[in-house]
Amino acid sequence: MKHRQSGKKLIVRLFCVMIAATLLCFGVWGIYSLRSVQRELRYCNEAALDVFFQGLQFIAEDLEEFDELIYEKSSLFSLLDLQSISIEQRSAAEMSLRQLCRSRTTACTAIYLFQRGDGFSFYSVGNAFLGNNVLTADTVNTMAAVRAFWESQASDSLQRWVLFDSDSAALLMHAVQRGSLCACVMIDLNAYIRTHQTEAGGSGISYAFYNEDRVLTETDYVRDAGLTITDLQQANGDTRHVRGGYLVLHSRVSDELNIGLCGMISLTGVWANLRIYSALLVGTLLVISAIFLAIYNLMNRMLIYPLDRISAASRQVAAGSAEIEQQPESIQELDAIQNALKGLVEQKVSLERESINQAYQKEHAMLQYYQLQTRSHFFLNCLKSIYNMTARGEHEKTQRVVALFSNHLRYVFHDGLSLIPIRAELDEVNDYFHIIELERSDHILLTQEVDPELMDFPVPPLVIQTFLENFNKHNAQGERILRFSIRIDRVEMEEQRYVRIRLSDNGVGYEKDALKDLERRDELFSQYHVGIQNLLRRLDIIYQKRQQIAFYNNPGGGACSVLYLPCERAEQTASEAAEIRAEGE
Repeated sequence: MKHRQSGKKLIVRLFCVMIAATLLCFGVWGIYSLRSVQRELRYCNEAALDVFFQGLQFIAEDLEEFDELIYEKSSLFSLLDLQSISIEQRSAAEMSLRQLCRSRTTACTAIYLFQRGDGFSFYSVGNAFLGNNVLTADTVNTMAAVRAFWESQASDSLQRWVLFDSDSAALLMHAVQRGSLCACVMIDLNAYIRTHQTEAGGSGISYAFYNEDRVLTETDYVRDAGLTITDLQQANGDTRHVRGGYLVLHSRVSDELNIGLCGMISLTGVWANLRIYSALLVGTLLVISAIFLAIYNLMNRMLIYPLDRISAASRQVAAGSAEIEQQPESIQELDAIQNALKGLVEQKVSLERESINQAYQKEHAMLQYYQLQTRSHFFLNCLKSIYNMTARGEHEKTQRVVALFSNHLRYVFHDGLSLIPIRAELDEVNDYFHIIELERSDHILLTQEVDPELMDFPVPPLVIQTFLENFNKHNAQGERILRFSIRIDRVEMEEQRYVRIRLSDNGVGYEKDALKDLERRDELFSQYHVGIQNLLRRLDIIYQKRQQIAFYNNPGGGACSVLYLPCERAEQTASEAAEIRAEGE
């Protein structure tokens, strides 16, 4: 016997190969993208480092130019050094110098003017200088230390950039002196780093200033990264990889300022920058996997060969064959499809026979339906009552019955698919009620509770009269007072709006067999409540089975019928009914 292969396993293998190839492609793409990001980060680090360092040099040149302006061209600075000036002149000169200093101070810089000894002293700081702690003891102490530093220095330290390094600050300073007055400009290196990294928006690059001896800023980061001053110095002018290549350094050195600036990129942080890429990669893999699964299901369910077999089977059935020809297959699924097709053909033959029987039953039901419609007991009773009234000479009563009966006949033979207002249906109910009042000798009460806004709502004709006629027919005359109640209102169920028609009485109620027949609405007409069943069929046609109906007996006796007619698109429902009527004609 020939070995049969599983087509499903073949598809699964193909699917696995496609997934593996996709993963391989995405892996190669991911590695290439990672290296591209690393190269881009290195380039960005070098570019940002150049901008960063050039900005520092620009600030230094601007402050140095200010010192030269104060020293060479400012008469105010020379004036303060004179002992013979008046107090007013000294105050005016000090005020002018203060304004000049404030105008030239930036975020991370400060300008300090003081007179040796216990003379004049003033400083202006930027909003980021020393953490913007202008009035704190640390700032005051730092300025005092700066003053002491310059008072202890020889004149050869002036007019060049020197470093003032303490536990609380790393300041790059430049000073000039005329007589006993000294002007010192300062750059807070820590504030400069914080300011520029905040403006950069957190690029993942850390910066540190250093000199020949040690690291000046970001000492904690450098220490935690395991770097030394040698590592930072050797990265000058070139890229340096340390810690197995996971840390990339770029440095720039200024001979004029006697400091260097190093940009440090941790490639471990590259993954943080690639979160979006990773999310997109995972999402793309999920989407591709979903597509592959869809292709797998499509291939598994809609192979061309099974479709050909189905087409061949259809042609054989169309030719009148009760069985299809089966061919031996090496794939299990195809063999199973052939068996399923055989079962479908057998089922088709069975359904055709059942369809013939149903057509016969439908014709029989239609004949029964038309026959039941001709049972005009009420018509005969009315004619008999008119005859008796005429024989007794009750001409006025006879005329009234004839008028009401003619209205009833006109209404009954109204087009069953046309909708009429509830107002017209209630008028017919009242006419019909007056007729049965004249026929019966007992007492009948008719109560109506109708929402006035629903009087013009369109409903099928005889939707209420049919139940009143059923009540009259199944409740014989007696001594007790019978009551038929009509209540119409608007309700909402399952986010759909309906007009609810509740019809109840205190009569004998529905019989058990009658309730079963009313529940089996798809069955043939039975002998119970033919008029109601006829109405239900008309409602199915008009509302396309969107209505809801309930029949039951009240616990205290009597029948209760509740009809829920959809409110939406009433006019469209009427037009659809007209189209159905036209097609029937």
